[in-house]
Amino acid sequence: MRDEWIVCTADIRNKIHEAGLLRPDDRIVLTTQSGVLLEHFTGTSYSYRMVDLTTLKTKRLFSRPTPLSEAGYRRAIEKMTAQSGGGRFAQEIQARASGLLAHIFHDILPEYGLALRENQLSLSLTMLEAMEREKIALCEAEVGTGKTHAYLLAAVIYRLFHEEGRPVVISTSTIALQKALMEEYIPQISDILLKHRIIENPLTFAVRKGKNHYACDSRVKTYLLSIRHNDRPEDQELIGVLTALFARACPIDLDGLPLTDYVKERICVERCQRTCGLYSVCRYPYFYSNPTEEK
Repeated sequence: MRDEWIVCTADIRNKIHEAGLLRPDDRIVLTTQSGVLLEHFTGTSYSYRMVDLTTLKTKRLFSRPTPLSEAGYRRAIEKMTAQSGGGRFAQEIQARASGLLAHIFHDILPEYGLALRENQLSLSLTMLEAMEREKIALCEAEVGTGKTHAYLLAAVIYRLFHEEGRPVVISTSTIALQKALMEEYIPQISDILLKHRIIENPLTFAVRKGKNHYACDSRVKTYLLSIRHNDRPEDQELIGVLTALFARACPIDLDGLPLTDYVKERICVERCQRTCGLYSVCRYPYFYSNPTEEK
C-alpha cells in the first residue's frame, strides 16, 4: 500500500490551505496520488473528508467514533480512488520541492514586503538542486540579492522533502550574521511558513561556535579568585558578572556578557579534559552535546 502514498505533504498542505479548504483543526492523515484524507475531531466523533488534488473539490466520506485503524486506511484509499476524477498528483520529489520553493518566492514572500527577485529565486533553486543531487555548488551574488533568504529557504524545503537526510549546516563568517539568523531571519521565515501551512512546527536550530566563545568553569573560578584577592574597587562590577557566571545564573556563551576581550581570553574554554576537577559538573561538555538545552 505504501506505493499509493505521498509521504511529504508540505506542498500539498499549502495547496489546500491556499484554496481555503483546510480548517485550523483539520489534520492530514493520508495522502495518495489522487487525493488527501482530512480528519476532523468534532468532540464526539472523527469526521473524514477527501480533497481531490487535481480538481480541489472536497467530499465528505464518513464519520466514526474512533480514529482510523490500518484496515480503515485501506478502505479509505479505496473510497478516495473511487471518488477521484482520475487525475494523479504524483510527481518526482525534486519537481515538487522546486515547485514549492518557486511558489514561496513568487506568491508568498511578496505578501510580507519581500518582492520577487529572479536572481534570488535562481540562486535558491540552484542551492536546492545541489543538495538534492549531493553536489557542490559555488554561488556568488551581488549585494542586495537576498542571499540569506535564498539559502535558508532552500535548506528548509530540502529538509521537508528529505526528512531522513542529514542536518543542514550553515557556516557564517561573523557572529553578527549568526545572531541575525537566530533573531531575525529564521523566526521570520518560520512564522511565514507556519501561517501558510507549509510547516507544522516552528523551525528549530542549534548554534555551534568555537570553544573560545564559551566559559570554562575552572578558569572562571581561578580568575574570579585572583581578582577578588586584588580587592580593587574598580573590579566589583566584573566580580559580579563572574560570580553570576560561576553560579550558573547566566549562560556560558561569552558573546552575550559585558566582558572585555582580555577577560574573555582568560576564562574561555581552551581545552576540555575529563581530568579536570570540575568536569563532572561543568556545563560546557553538556552544552556541546545539547546546544539548545543550556540551563
